[in-house]
Amino acid sequence: MMNRLRRDQILLAVTLTIIALGLIAAFALKRELFGVLAGVIGATGALVVLYEVHHTKRIAQATFVRDLNTAFCSDSSVFGLWEKLLLNAPINREDRAQISSYLTFFETIHLLLTRRVIDFNLVDNLFRNRFFTAIGDPNIQTIALMTEADSFINIHDLADQWSRFLRRQGSSQHPGYFRYLEGKLHRQGFFIERMEPESIGDILMIQSEIHETLKHDEWLRSNDRDVWHDSLKDHHTIGIRNKDSQLVAVAVLYDAGIGPESIAQYVESDTRLVENSVNLKIVLVSPKARQQGLGRAIVQLATNVAKSNGKFMIYCTIHRDNKPSKKLFESLGYRKIGNVETMYGKRDIHRLIINADSTLPSRKIC
Repeated sequence: MMNRLRRDQILLAVTLTIIALGLIAAFALKRELFGVLAGVIGATGALVVLYEVHHTKRIAQATFVRDLNTAFCSDSSVFGLWEKLLLNAPINREDRAQISSYLTFFETIHLLLTRRVIDFNLVDNLFRNRFFTAIGDPNIQTIALMTEADSFINIHDLADQWSRFLRRQGSSQHPGYFRYLEGKLHRQGFFIERMEPESIGDILMIQSEIHETLKHDEWLRSNDRDVWHDSLKDHHTIGIRNKDSQLVAVAVLYDAGIGPESIAQYVESDTRLVENSVNLKIVLVSPKARQQGLGRAIVQLATNVAKSNGKFMIYCTIHRDNKPSKKLFESLGYRKIGNVETMYGKRDIHRLIINADSTLPSRKIC
C-alpha cells in the first residue's frame, strides 16, 4: 500500500512539474510556441492517465486471480480432489461429486478467459499444473471427462486454448496434456501402441494406400521393407489402431545421433545439439481415417516420446509444395529454418524445440 501511495505521489509531482515548466516557458518564449507546449502537456497528462488505468486494471486482475486461488483452496470438494491427485491417491466413482466441482471451477476460468476478464498470462503459472494433471488423470477421464464429454465441452475447449497458448509462448506442453490426448483417442475408438517388426505388412499397406491417392508422388518417400524393419527394430515407431485393430496412423522417431541420417547436421554446428536431436522421419495417416485429427495427434504423441527421452529438438523435412503438411506442423510449433537437397528433391527443414532448458546429454530413443 505504501509503495502504491509513493508511486502515485511521484507521478503527480512529475505531472505538475511538467505543467509548471510548460506555463513558464509559454510566457518566456514566443507566443506561437504556446500551442505546441499545450499539446505536449496535454499528451503527457493523457499518457499518465492511460498508465494509471492500465496499472489499475492489472492490479485488479491480479487481485482477482488471488481470489480465485483462495476459492480453489477453500472449497473442500475442489481442494480435496487436488490433494488426491497430488498424493496419487485412488480416485473412484464415489468421488464423482468432487470431480464435478473441480471441473466446474475450471469451467469458470474458461468463462472468465472467454469474456476477457483475465488472460492466460495471469492464470498459467498458478493453475496450469492443476488443470492438466486433472484432465490427464485416467480415472477422471473414465468417470466423467471422456464418458460424459458433452457435459464438459468448455473443459475440452479450455484444453485446446491452453495448449495453443503454450505453443505461442514457446513453452513445453504439460505431461497431463498428452495423457489427455490419449484419452480423447480412446474415446473415439482408437488405441496407441509401440510398433514392432511384425507390423511391417500393415505399415506397407497404409503407405501403398496413401501413394494411390497422392496427386504428387514426390511429396512422400516410398520406403521399402528394409527401411521399415530398421525403423521398427532400432528406433521408436508409434502406431494408432481403430476399434477393429486396423492400423490407421504411423509416426517414426528416428534417432540418427551424429550420423549421416541426422537432419540436424545440416543446420547445427554444435555436435552436442546434433546428437541430442531426433528426426520425425515419417508420418502416415490412412486415407480412410482422415479428417479425424489423427495426424495432429500422432505428431504430438511423438513429440512427447522425444521429450520424455530428453531430446532437445525434433526435425523433419517437408516437400516445399506440400502445404497441408506445412500447415499442420507449423500449427504445432514447428518452424522452417532452412532447406536441403535430397535424392528425393528439395525439402524444407522444420524444427521444434522441446527441451531448451534440459541438461545434456540425452538418452537415446530405442
